Amino acid sequence: MLPINIIEQKFLVPGHTQMERDPMHLAIKRAKKNVSIFVPNQWILLMANAHRSRPYIVNEMNNASFFGFTAADQRRYRENVNWLKMKIICYKKAKPNIIAFKYM
Repeated sequence: MLPINIIEQKFLVPGHTQMERDPMHLAIKRAKKNVSIFVPNQWILLMANAHRSRPYIVNEMNNASFFGFTAADQRRYRENVNWLKMKIICYKKAKPNIIAFKYM
């Protein structure tokens, strides 16, 4: 498995919805068309095998992989952060206490 050093989270701008991962989403949607999913683990297998000639690598995450920001967390920032106007958020493994973002 490849190490993940940077996670970039992009939020769509209305009217500009084409992204580099659109073909992957389409392949998963097609694979799901005639399949019933009964438990969450079935999604992993479906997503991994959605592209037959080049299977996708699916990294399963658990609850410990996620965290949230409370109002108390936001008060620690040096500037007021408008979460609703953000278009890109970048997290770097080398700088775990820093969140970079763009409003656009």
